[in-house]
Amino acid sequence: MNRKQIKEMVQSGLRDIDLSRIVVDRLLINVITTYDNKYEQQMWDMYVEVVKNEFRLKLDDFWIPQTMMIQQKDVFGGIYSPEKHILGQVINYISPLNRIPQLCKISLWYKNIVEIYPSVYENRDPENEKDRLEMDRELDELGFDFIMRTNSKYYFQPDQRDAFETDIMETFKTSKEVRSFEDSVGERFSEKEIESNRIQVEEHRKDTAKYFGCFLSA
Repeated sequence: MNRKQIKEMVQSGLRDIDLSRIVVDRLLINVITTYDNKYEQQMWDMYVEVVKNEFRLKLDDFWIPQTMMIQQKDVFGGIYSPEKHILGQVINYISPLNRIPQLCKISLWYKNIVEIYPSVYENRDPENEKDRLEMDRELDELGFDFIMRTNSKYYFQPDQRDAFETDIMETFKTSKEVRSFEDSVGERFSEKEIESNRIQVEEHRKDTAKYFGCFLSA
């Protein structure tokens, strides 16, 4: 067998392997999208891909598309955001497209993390606080801390969204026709309930700013 034949065998073998699976996790998620005004909720399951944690820092920010990146204002480049990467795939799946300007909430449930990383859950009880903290710590180390950050719920009303949700809205051109939360609830909420919600939103925005640091800063 000569060198040319060996080269052809190697290249043929590589063509039969999906190398992308080496650097990405394929997550099964349940999605619920909520819309303002006339559209009913939609719910479906889908697979999304996210770059494995050990490869994220190796990504050259020059090649990361805006749909996967968060960046500091007026600074070239940024960092890969698994959260944004996943939400982009979800928004791209929404149909018909005329629902996108009315998108006011996305809720996600990650269904197969236990299959991808069984050691995180092995011999642990999610109801036990100590076990749950250990599970959260290990998921954090694996690069999935964003799941716990928002409980996988994202709001796009102007008086509800934080800097990250605003970045999602601006990147993917969503939610342009969504009313404010306070306008949508009208007189159904008391002034006390509205004030309580304002305080919660402000705390959430502070937590988001702390989580992302200099990224997404004004």
